[in-house]
Amino acid sequence: MRIGGIANHIHVFVDIHPKIAMADLAAEIKRVSSLWIKQSRLFPYFEGWGKEYFGFSKSESDRYKVIEYIKNQKDHHRMITFEDEIKHMLSEEGMAWDERMLT
Repeated sequence: MRIGGIANHIHVFVDIHPKIAMADLAAEIKRVSSLWIKQSRLFPYFEGWGKEYFGFSKSESDRYKVIEYIKNQKDHHRMITFEDEIKHMLSEEGMAWDERMLT
């Protein structure tokens, strides 16, 4: 539904079947995009994706809010760092922050 991001991360908002595992989706996105990036030579400094990914499930009622959020990444990250945003997202979902998540 929407792809966007900044230099150190991207957001991919998709509607997938519940039987598709998030890990499988992330692996496939990284695999095919890495091939395209290398073949196109448009990003000569691309060294590959990190091994990590971060995913959440959102309700249909959040669709347009998430799309707008992704569209405004450059402005958004002028106000909050990627790392602080991850900490905030985890906190909102009741999950604990671990510094090793970004290493």
